[in-house]
Amino acid sequence: MAFTFIQVVIFALLSSGSLCSSSFLGNYLSSNRHSSEGNPFDENPWNRPSGDPEDFRSISAPSLLESGDGDDKPTQRVRVQLYNIANLDDHKRWYFRKFLIAESLDENDADIVVLNEVRMSADNKVNALRDLMSVMGNKWVFSNFYPASETASGNLEGIAILSKFPMFGGERLLKLTPSETDTNQRIAVGVKFELSNGQTVDIIATHLTYDADNQISQVNELKEFMQDLVSGPVFLAGDMNTELDYEMPMKVLTSPSALVTSNQPTLSDVWQVLYPSLDGSTKNTPDSPGRLDRIFSYRASPQAMWRDKCDTVSKVSPSDHCSVVADFYV
Repeated sequence: MAFTFIQVVIFALLSSGSLCSSSFLGNYLSSNRHSSEGNPFDENPWNRPSGDPEDFRSISAPSLLESGDGDDKPTQRVRVQLYNIANLDDHKRWYFRKFLIAESLDENDADIVVLNEVRMSADNKVNALRDLMSVMGNKWVFSNFYPASETASGNLEGIAILSKFPMFGGERLLKLTPSETDTNQRIAVGVKFELSNGQTVDIIATHLTYDADNQISQVNELKEFMQDLVSGPVFLAGDMNTELDYEMPMKVLTSPSALVTSNQPTLSDVWQVLYPSLDGSTKNTPDSPGRLDRIFSYRASPQAMWRDKCDTVSKVSPSDHCSVVADFYV
C-alpha cells in the first residue's frame, strides 16, 4: 500500500519527539478521517453520498454502462475532484499536509482533478505538484501546472490539472482582469479530454478573485471564454471565493447568457442540483462558513457529491478548504 512508508516516517518522528502529539499516529493509522469530535459537519449528509462511503468509493472509476437512449456510445461514469491545497508559503507544515492531501487524491481515485493554490519556484526546488506525485505516484495520463502569478517570495502560484484521460487537442488559457483591491493575476484554463468511450469532455479550471465587486466581471469573462463549448459535456471547477451571503456572481454564471450572439453552455451548480437544502460550506473553519469550492456541469448527469478532508489530524489540517468530489454519467 502506498502509505506504508508514510506510517513508518511518522512513527520515526514520534519516536524522536518531532511531532507535537502522540495522538497524530493513532488518528492517522485508525483512518478516522471522516469526522472529528464536535465537528458540525458530522450530521451533514453532503459529507458523503448515501450508503457506506467506503463501499461507494471502492467503485473503480471510470465504468462503462449500456446506453439506454440508443446512442452508439455507452454511458461513462466520470469522477471529478477539486481541492484548494492551501499554498505552501502562507500555510505551514507542508511536509505533513502533503501526505494527507495525497491520501485524499489516492482514496477518491478521481478521473479528473483540479488543484488550486499550487506553488512552485522558478528553480523548481519548491514544487507542490511534484511533492504530491512523489508521495502517491503518478497514475494520471495527463498532469500539468499552469502558473498565474508570482508571489512576494518569488514562487509561482497557479492551477494544476490531472487526468486519467488523454488530452484531445490543445489547452486554452484566459487571464482574468484583476481589480485594485485584488491585484493577483487570476486565470482560467480549458483542456479537452477523450474518454474511454470515445466522447470528449471539456474541463475548465479557475480561481476567482476574492474582491466581490469584481467577481461578476470575471464571471462574464469566464462565460465568454466558454463560448462554443456546447457540443459535449463541460465541467467547471475552482475556488470561486463566494461567501454564503453573496450568491449573485454564481447566479450570473449559471444563468443563460443575455447576449443573443453568444453560444455558451448553461452550467448547473452540482451541489445545488443534488442538495439544495444544505449550505454546503467548504471552508475548513466551521466558525466562518462559505461554499467557496464548486463544481459545475453541462450535459453531464450528476449522481453524487461529497466533501473530503473536513477534519484535523492532531494539529495538522490538510488545508483551510475541504475537498469536493462529484460523480457524473456522461
